[in-house]
Amino acid sequence: MKLLLTCIPVLFIFFINPAFSQKEDFTWFFGRETLGNNNEILTVSFLNFLDPSPEIEIVQYHREDLFPRDGGGRSILSDSEGNLLFYTDGFDVFNKNHKVMENGYQLAYKGVREEYYHWGGGVHVPDYSVILPQPDSDSLYYIIYLSLFRDEVDYHTPRSFDVMFSIVDLKEKDGLGKVVTKDSTLLKGDFTTKSIVPIRHANGRDWWIPVKHFLDPVWYVFLLDPEGLRLHRTVGMEDFQEFYARLVLYNYSTDQFVFLSGDHYYPYTFNTDRPIEHNFHVFDFDRCTGAFAFNRTFDISILGTKFYAKTLAIEPNGRYLYGSTDDNLFQFDLHAEDVQSTMDTVIKIGVPEWAERALYEPKFIPNGELWLSLWAKNRRIGIIKNPELPSDQVNIVEEPMEVTQLIQGTFPNSANYRFGPIDGSPCDTLGIDNLPVAWFRYNDMNLEQYERRFTDISYFRPEDWTWDFDDGTTFEGREPGVHEFPGKGEYYVCLTVSNENAEDTYCEWVTIDGPSSVEEELKERGYSFFPNPSGGNITFQLSQRVSTPSELRVYDLRGALLRIFQLDAGLDRFDIDLRGLVSGMYMVEWNSGKEVIVERVVME
Repeated sequence: MKLLLTCIPVLFIFFINPAFSQKEDFTWFFGRETLGNNNEILTVSFLNFLDPSPEIEIVQYHREDLFPRDGGGRSILSDSEGNLLFYTDGFDVFNKNHKVMENGYQLAYKGVREEYYHWGGGVHVPDYSVILPQPDSDSLYYIIYLSLFRDEVDYHTPRSFDVMFSIVDLKEKDGLGKVVTKDSTLLKGDFTTKSIVPIRHANGRDWWIPVKHFLDPVWYVFLLDPEGLRLHRTVGMEDFQEFYARLVLYNYSTDQFVFLSGDHYYPYTFNTDRPIEHNFHVFDFDRCTGAFAFNRTFDISILGTKFYAKTLAIEPNGRYLYGSTDDNLFQFDLHAEDVQSTMDTVIKIGVPEWAERALYEPKFIPNGELWLSLWAKNRRIGIIKNPELPSDQVNIVEEPMEVTQLIQGTFPNSANYRFGPIDGSPCDTLGIDNLPVAWFRYNDMNLEQYERRFTDISYFRPEDWTWDFDDGTTFEGREPGVHEFPGKGEYYVCLTVSNENAEDTYCEWVTIDGPSSVEEELKERGYSFFPNPSGGNITFQLSQRVSTPSELRVYDLRGALLRIFQLDAGLDRFDIDLRGLVSGMYMVEWNSGKEVIVERVVME
């Protein structure tokens, strides 16, 4: 297979390359396009979040060779430093050189997979496969997946009768890997095909993989540990009604599974002229034992038949649920007693301009921002900078990410590797502690020139947060929100997090660009203090003369008054002598009796 790589720059800066591990989900692939006179070349987009400004890498495959299909079976794994290891489209297994791995052809080649094997669109069943590392192994990886068949009652509803796995050994073939065990059946039965969601065991090492029965309130809970993969327990609830799970989510903030259901989903009935009720069944999940316990059900009614197959996501803090119904992206507050009453529209067709019909999959990237794909409509990905905030503050990027391909499937399915053990729990037996890792992101959307919004995305259970903004100010607490810097410059912002086990610090350079000239600053703000920072003398310039005498006061950051200057009327420029002040930041307050200006100045 001939391989041709082309890099297309992406104009969005996400974050500086973090120095920590747990980057197993930092590589994504999506989209599909054909090239050439006879469509003999197919392309797929790859993106790695290691880069400060991620670039899309276009990988080209010749049609006579195998290529990754679209659909919902995609899963990909990198090593802990973010380097690609291998991936699957749910049909075949590809190595890091984008060639099919030895013995990696035709996974579970029967039923719907056999029917769609030679069709590039794949199978549109969300997250029916996932890749996991075998604990305590440096080379063995499990691909866990479901067989796919058409339901006899509802032709469009997929059904599974096999939970299966294959094992990849990356020591084989000079590190490119080989499928050493293929299509092994874990359990035969009748299973829901939607969403394999692996969850870290409370011991911090192993993995739970629950799979629900097709209709019955029964869960088959599999365990992956150093001994391998096996059925650990079966959980049934005799007093709970049967339901078809259209989609499965996990709330990492509350350790709860959320199952989307509704009477119209199976058998599927199409209605667009009335609100349709969707049922969300919430179950507490015990990460020590793998047990389920019913918590609550809440209902959401929307005008439209369905939340599409992969259009639900819970933001990392566990408060806001996002869901799309083709032409709207909604936000719901899960902390509310009446979730329905909190429904608010975040995006609708034409607002913003790039939003077209077929809003499809919201997916959180590693730093917690929300991406939104549009189903086969345009070559764009919408970006929401602050999905952890209420709907009117989420900061939707006006210019979406431009990609070269239509997206006719989902973003890849990955486990959450930044989800640690439960310290002090009965299963805390391996000596694995939550050693907190500091991390944050920031942006300047909808803010004043010197303001930036900072968001904590640290993990492994931090309990205390200390921010140092490199401008003489600090903040104690998780969310500083919007911080105003004193002026243009380079600031080395650091976040230190800690718990009873350890402490960690993460820093980034934050560039604050000011007006290019005093004239520009006067036009924008009506005043300017320059130079800032200063070696001793500062000029205070106004855009117009002051008709009355005024006063300028200088304070330190504790609020102590240091100097007072009386300024004459009829002037628009004042020279302020601040020589003798030690290096650091100061607050300057000008008061004319009609107007007050407060500004931070830095003495070098």
